[in-house]
Amino acid sequence: MNYDYSYATAIGCALKKPLFFLATNIIIGAGTGNEWETGKEKTKRIAKLIFHSVLAGLFAIPAAISWAIGKSFLWLSRTKIDSDGLHLAPPSIQIPASIPNIDIMELVAHFISLDLDRGTPQDKTLPSECLKTMCSAIKTKPYGYFDDTPLKREMFFNQMLPLLQGITVKLRSVEKNQQETILLELAEASSRCYPTWIEVATKIYGRLNNCEETVPVKLLQFVQEYKENVILQFAQINANAQWHALNLVRNMVGDELGLNKRTELDVYAGHDDPVFSKNVVRRIFLELYEDTNRLITAVQTMINSQPYNRAYHDYVLEIVKDQNIPKPEDYVSEHFFNPENGHILFPGVNLMLRNIGVLK
Repeated sequence: MNYDYSYATAIGCALKKPLFFLATNIIIGAGTGNEWETGKEKTKRIAKLIFHSVLAGLFAIPAAISWAIGKSFLWLSRTKIDSDGLHLAPPSIQIPASIPNIDIMELVAHFISLDLDRGTPQDKTLPSECLKTMCSAIKTKPYGYFDDTPLKREMFFNQMLPLLQGITVKLRSVEKNQQETILLELAEASSRCYPTWIEVATKIYGRLNNCEETVPVKLLQFVQEYKENVILQFAQINANAQWHALNLVRNMVGDELGLNKRTELDVYAGHDDPVFSKNVVRRIFLELYEDTNRLITAVQTMINSQPYNRAYHDYVLEIVKDQNIPKPEDYVSEHFFNPENGHILFPGVNLMLRNIGVLK
């Protein structure tokens, strides 16, 4: 069910035509008098006008009362964001200290062997060259912008090197088309600022290591991605270009809003920018995030855009069984999943997000 006051809207639509008809007759009847009108015609017109006015009142009063009651019930029963669950976030991606000391230049060599520069316009830097420049800089240590402090450069090196080494190790065990996607994504990010590169590399590392395994963790991952898009939306920054505004919000209210601080160092994500004061950020975020229909639809799209995963069906089934509903398997199939393609429906996502505490 889409919680959007549809019942109240249906009442209004059902009564709109008769009310419009009566109102039109009242207006026409009130303005059709002329100097040649006989007394009998005038009396008839006035009587008709009074009759239509009484009918309009009889329609309008119950319509208004019914619409108000319907809207009130829907407002009380609609899905809302659970304020107690705002802080919920998936576990942070942890980089193990036991990653083998792999030469990260293998990434560049592997990129070139896959011939992923094909079709790149000549007036732009080749992705392989971007990747080679950044990997070479990290390998020689330290790397960073000319105005960074030695400490920031050291922090970047300590974060980035294990990520790239871990990606290099795991890349050998994935299919070729997946390798191409990962390396193109990594090469594109390497041509941008280093907070962006760390952000993208961290997500790639997490995907390669299946850091999100259970359904609740995956759902929280999707919810966090939606939250990040909300922040980037009001910050008017392209998610594929810069992460400074997102990192700023993470640093200020990340713990409250359930945003993992993936990029610890970002020279542009300071705390002194008056445009992004803590109270303003929280207020704008909550105004955009409170649209539960958008949240549910976004998570539904993320789930259905991935290969079919039976785990979501089983998770919903467990929730239904806990409610002691007869024939739970049939109930789940009929109400929460599309039987033709196995895609989860809006109510199914709603149910799961309620169960993990994101909605209420």
